[in-house]
Amino acid sequence: MESANKNNKEYCRACGALLHGKFCSECGEKRFDKKDLSMQKIFLQGVDVFTHLDSKIFKSVKLLITKPGLLAKEYCSGIKVKYAKPLQLFFLINVVYFLLLSLGGFNTFTTPLNVHMNSSWHKALAKSMVEHKMEAKKITLDDYRIKFDSKVNVLSKSLVLIIAPLLSLMFGLLFITKKKTYPENFIFALSFLSWILILNIAFQSVFLLSTYTFDKLLNIDLRSFFTDDLVSIILFVLIGVYSFYAIKKFYDEKRGIAFIKALITPFGFLLVLFVYRFILFLLTYYTT
Repeated sequence: MESANKNNKEYCRACGALLHGKFCSECGEKRFDKKDLSMQKIFLQGVDVFTHLDSKIFKSVKLLITKPGLLAKEYCSGIKVKYAKPLQLFFLINVVYFLLLSLGGFNTFTTPLNVHMNSSWHKALAKSMVEHKMEAKKITLDDYRIKFDSKVNVLSKSLVLIIAPLLSLMFGLLFITKKKTYPENFIFALSFLSWILILNIAFQSVFLLSTYTFDKLLNIDLRSFFTDDLVSIILFVLIGVYSFYAIKKFYDEKRGIAFIKALITPFGFLLVLFVYRFILFLLTYYTT
């Protein structure tokens, strides 16, 4: 429900009740203030991630999946009490994702040294830097790979968050005419990234269940079928479809414009992923 200000009276944006103070007497929603969308407030609200796990989490996840863009729009319009806070939701989903990843599967956000040196856009630089590291420390490539991969697994669990501000810059440029503030674009980007993590969780779950069923029970190896390239193509298409509906809802775009920008979004995400992996490589390299 939209907020209202009729005859100098302000109504709750969540339930529509007349406001008399800082909080709604009916549902507890806080009176909306644009200052609440500051970056400082957004990050502070994520601190209590592990202390308030309740039905809001499940409601928010359901909304994130079934109604693209609505969760971010509700939050940015001042409706917060009904849902989990954006960073709270992201951190919990992130924990689940990396727990599943530890069981095996596809490394979308955790890239081992082999990927950096052979399958990335910065592979030439990575090879040169690694050779310099090996020479300086007098170690073999295998020894350094073990050290690097161990460190990158640790760093990626927290560094994945840097994708959100990179995405918010992309959305800010893509929707510059909408005059959204950076925090508003950040909230949308954070919700978008949370959904991508959920999508990866779904893929990991299907992969682990199917490989267990076929490998263990039927002795059929499905790993050759579930290639990184195949999964990447499927993710690419699903990101485009999801972004179409999310863009329409959050940015109030017309269908035609939303469709064009939804075609651009997966490529923008891919570019952001390249930047993230490069940053991940540099931080891991200089801390090993």
